[in-house]
Amino acid sequence: MGSDTTNKHIRFLAVAAASVMLFMVLFSGIYIVMEADHDCEGEHCHICETLEQCHNALSRIAPLPARSITSTASLTLLISICFCHIQRFSQDTPVSNKVRMND
Repeated sequence: MGSDTTNKHIRFLAVAAASVMLFMVLFSGIYIVMEADHDCEGEHCHICETLEQCHNALSRIAPLPARSITSTASLTLLISICFCHIQRFSQDTPVSNKVRMND
């Protein structure tokens, strides 16, 4: 009984960690694409510093270009949303709940 609860907690933490990583990858890539052609203010440009941080975060995850990471993250997010909706709308039946129906 206790291991089932532990497995649910571990599964929840894994999904939460994956969601945070996906969020970071997706929005770092989007930020890089959106601010690539900004008007630089000079040596202490805040946008350039943020772009550098996003680029460093993406390069630590994998040595792939940011565009391929962003597209992979977007596809993973789309598949995850579809899977969650399928799970949410699936019907619970007595057979799926393994209910024994004695007459």
